[in-house]
Amino acid sequence: MRRGTAVRYRFLEPPTISILQMKPVFLRLTMVGLFLLAAGACGSRSPGSVHRAGGRIVGGSDWWVSSLNPLDAIEVAVRRQNPNGTGGSTLNPMERIDLATMLAAYTINGAYLMRQEDRLGSIEVGKRADLIVLDRNLFEALPTEINEARVLLTLFDGEDVFSSAAMP
Repeated sequence: MRRGTAVRYRFLEPPTISILQMKPVFLRLTMVGLFLLAAGACGSRSPGSVHRAGGRIVGGSDWWVSSLNPLDAIEVAVRRQNPNGTGGSTLNPMERIDLATMLAAYTINGAYLMRQEDRLGSIEVGKRADLIVLDRNLFEALPTEINEARVLLTLFDGEDVFSSAAMP
């Protein structure tokens, strides 16, 4: 698969990588990107459709407009609801994205976009040890608890750069 080249959120060559900015504002899910897929153009609020059509989802923040916390955006993508509540209206539930896809969006797919997936983005022998340890397994947590997870440990290139007092 050849990669597209992103320039100011436009992709010069398909296949396209969709850069998502999941904005955790009540009943809003904002994505930044132009979706040019083999299947045709998708609307800006259609992350699930982009994924189902074969687009590679890459997460990101447009700080100061959205949260810097990727867990907020992941919860918005999974639930399509306000991440600070447990109910309410759902913005187009057909556009939900599963947790595994959204975790990849913030890890290996970001490395792929930067053409560094051979060094970053996943835990493998020979790659940089850039990772976090959370206080819970997100796959066992309720979807409404994703953004409540707390970082216990951050490793950057194998070095401990943050340890929570709650770290055992």
